[in-house]
Amino acid sequence: MKYSERLSLVIIREDGRRQSWRLRRVWLHTLLASLLLFPCLVGGLSWLCYDIWRENRLLHNELLRLENEGEAMEGKLERLEQVSVLLEESSVPGRDILTRALAQSDIGDAASLPAGEATTSSAAPDNEDAAMKERMASDEGPGHADFPAIKGDYVAVDNVRVRLVHNRMLRIALDLRNTREGRAEGEVAAVLATPEGKRLPLKFSPSDVGKFSILRFKRAVMSANLPKGADNLNGMQVVLEVRGGAKNAVVFRNIFAVEQ
Repeated sequence: MKYSERLSLVIIREDGRRQSWRLRRVWLHTLLASLLLFPCLVGGLSWLCYDIWRENRLLHNELLRLENEGEAMEGKLERLEQVSVLLEESSVPGRDILTRALAQSDIGDAASLPAGEATTSSAAPDNEDAAMKERMASDEGPGHADFPAIKGDYVAVDNVRVRLVHNRMLRIALDLRNTREGRAEGEVAAVLATPEGKRLPLKFSPSDVGKFSILRFKRAVMSANLPKGADNLNGMQVVLEVRGGAKNAVVFRNIFAVEQ
């Protein structure tokens, strides 16, 4: 029978009590190697987790950049379509083009309506005025005492689009156009209006992305995380404000539904 050498590990306490273990040499070597390799293993796993987190962050930023470029390209395509229409009818003044387009749309709508409904179309302006007054007196939408609709002549705001992306992030895209000579400076702010009646300010990321200083035109794309308290994602609206001018007054305000 082959003899197997064993080692004894003895722990002696101050009061004299002792505790010992007998184990083979190979198990002692395995224990020592494990103690030496464990910090290296923890360090390697930590670096791997950090590298995965960094790559995920880079992919997230790249996705946001591509979405911003997509929003900007959509706005450019819409403007190019309008320019192409003007180029096709370059000999006609712009006012006449707009009048003709509106007249054609009115004729198309009248032709598509039945005879009974066509007779009531003449009362549409009166009905629209009554609906506007009713909406101004209601508790929702532009015209409410807390956020009445404003449209000044400092800057023009067009092509506003509010989308819900990544479940808890809002993407706001709009066109700012300077309507005066010189440089227009100001800031865009937004407030989330929930179906429950809550009004939660939105914080853009980065915080200064809403500021602008333009000579003619700018396509602005801003992102903001949904604040706490915005649990019901259906029926959300965003009140958009643009401040500018010498007194930093509100030059534009309106409310827009959130696309999902």
